[in-house]
Amino acid sequence: MPSRPRQHRPARLAIAKADADRAMEQRRGTAAERGYDSQWRKGRDGFLAKHPLCAYHALFDPGRIAFAALVDHLYPHGGDRRLFWLRRYWVGACVNCHSKHKQAAERRGLAALDELAARLGLPPLSETHPELVRSARAALTERRG
Repeated sequence: MPSRPRQHRPARLAIAKADADRAMEQRRGTAAERGYDSQWRKGRDGFLAKHPLCAYHALFDPGRIAFAALVDHLYPHGGDRRLFWLRRYWVGACVNCHSKHKQAAERRGLAALDELAARLGLPPLSETHPELVRSARAALTERRG
């Protein structure tokens, strides 16, 4: 099978992307500044002990199971502590599902996250906590750049 010809990518593009990534990380702050501290680690560990399997696998790869490696905030919190600690919308996820399926839903917007919540058997954020929808929407907008 023929391979695709190599594509020229000037070095300045790679440098510009690296600079943009660095600037984004500085704006985001450290993990501790974003709330991922010892209290979070304790909550995360307790959640994973009760929910050891990836919840997204049942939706996107039925018949297969994977252990959850992380706790995903179904609705991005963008620093809103109320949304951050809303355990109803914590989801055990494997790295692959979080990086692929969940982030794809985030790119599609709040309606896609509501649909994902429904598929997980959860009510949409707008029904349970309408006051937090603005925070989730702002976090999604910020991530899109």
